[in-house]
Amino acid sequence: MCNVKSRHDSQRDHALRKPLETVVGSFVGDAELVKKIVEDVLSTLDAQNIISYTVHNNINLLTPFGRVLSLLLERPNLTVREMSTFLGVTEANINKAISKLMSENLVLRTKKNGRYEYRANPDTASEHSDLRRLIAMIILLT
Repeated sequence: MCNVKSRHDSQRDHALRKPLETVVGSFVGDAELVKKIVEDVLSTLDAQNIISYTVHNNINLLTPFGRVLSLLLERPNLTVREMSTFLGVTEANINKAISKLMSENLVLRTKKNGRYEYRANPDTASEHSDLRRLIAMIILLT
């Protein structure tokens, strides 16, 4: 029985956990050690800003739409798969958020080398009321 409890033992865990556990488990027989190694790998990837991996108990201040828009503001020209990997959600969820954001003209899509890349629309994103308030608050705090 595995006594190591992941910070993310839940239905909403990061998409990379199961594949990592499978690979590590094929080399390491001890289930507790597998969980520890995977937890350390995911935490390291988060610290390197490669994926988003936070404590599950944290209050998420952003909706899925807001998380996608924030990611595109931080890292423009990502594909759906790249956003999915970074945020740890399904590509279907990313597509749903992208569709809504594009319908509101907050995200732009371009085709580059046969793949679609997305970026925040700076003209409309900067006029969004929530973003304006957030920017104003950040400026006040700095």
